Amino acid sequence: MTRRMSDADRVKLITARRVAEAVTLVVNELPQGEGAPGHALYAGIIAFLSISEFETMMRGLVFASRVRREGDLYYPAAEA
Repeated sequence: MTRRMSDADRVKLITARRVAEAVTLVVNELPQGEGAPGHALYAGIIAFLSISEFETMMRGLVFASRVRREGDLYYPAAEA
């Protein structure tokens, strides 16, 4: 038996992926040495993700080395 993803689940997955790509782009475009506060990042995407989903997404981005976290600030991953 094959399980199919519902259209609603598919849209949510695509939205979450696009949000993650957008957040990564925003953080990696920051001037060197400047970090983005987590609450400021979340404020821009509150319509798309719950706070729990946002925190999970950010942990995943840090784990995947797409961004770097220090306290509540997110920095480009390439910064030393």
